[in-house]
Amino acid sequence: MDTPERMTANDLTPPFVAGSTFQLSDGEHYAGFARDHDTGAWHHLVLLPAESPGVTWQEAIDWAKSVGGELPTRFEAALLYANVRDKIDPDYWYWTGTPLAGDERYAWGQYFSYGYQYYDH
Repeated sequence: MDTPERMTANDLTPPFVAGSTFQLSDGEHYAGFARDHDTGAWHHLVLLPAESPGVTWQEAIDWAKSVGGELPTRFEAALLYANVRDKIDPDYWYWTGTPLAGDERYAWGQYFSYGYQYYDH
């Protein structure tokens, strides 16, 4: 398994606490350390403060880009649920950036009230 060497709890603190070169902007919430499913690279996951309810998957992708972000992967959405679900409206489903394997007309969504994930088009 590809993991950072000697990772400690201090490595998982928000970047501004750990002395990194960037700071969280107003309304952003640090969600943790995530591993890219395809490349294995580790990165910090930050929840952006804005939402765009009632949009199609492609509209959600475009909207996320317009505010300087990207949709979380299905795995990152699970991390968001685990660490910052109290910062997300639990009454809505949210798109992830992960298409359904075998049928890319569908994509995975995350429901933050109970942590469900399901695919839709």
